[in-house]
Amino acid sequence: MKSKKFRNISLTILSVAVVYVGIWFSIVTVQYKPYTDAVPKNEFGVNHFKKDGYYFNVKKPDFLSYTGNLGVVNEDGTASLIIWPSLFEKNEYGVRLEKDGLAFESMINENLEPIVNVDSPENKKINEYKPQMEMLFAKAREVWELE
Repeated sequence: MKSKKFRNISLTILSVAVVYVGIWFSIVTVQYKPYTDAVPKNEFGVNHFKKDGYYFNVKKPDFLSYTGNLGVVNEDGTASLIIWPSLFEKNEYGVRLEKDGLAFESMINENLEPIVNVDSPENKKINEYKPQMEMLFAKAREVWELE
């Protein structure tokens, strides 16, 4: 009697886990398909390529996570844009900018305005880098359909 009850509980838990993993896999596959189609896998199995002096990559979410990212980096690595695609909300954006050996990172909105620690000295410098950020966004929009 106890073994039958244990078996039923185990099968129920296993079934729920299999269904959850199946749903996760389906959502991630559908969400990232347009991005991975635009940036095919290279010879190392990574979604990465170079176009017009910019590097593009797609990082699909890790197992049972829904957070992956898209990246655009200029050729010398001094400016990069990270995009966290969202299935139901707006995408989130981050930039990393480097000049004269100093680098700073900031979360920004689609209008290239900082959204975290807006009054910090690093974020006040963000206007100096607008041309680089605009180019990163333009390159990202050439490759992916972004909102």
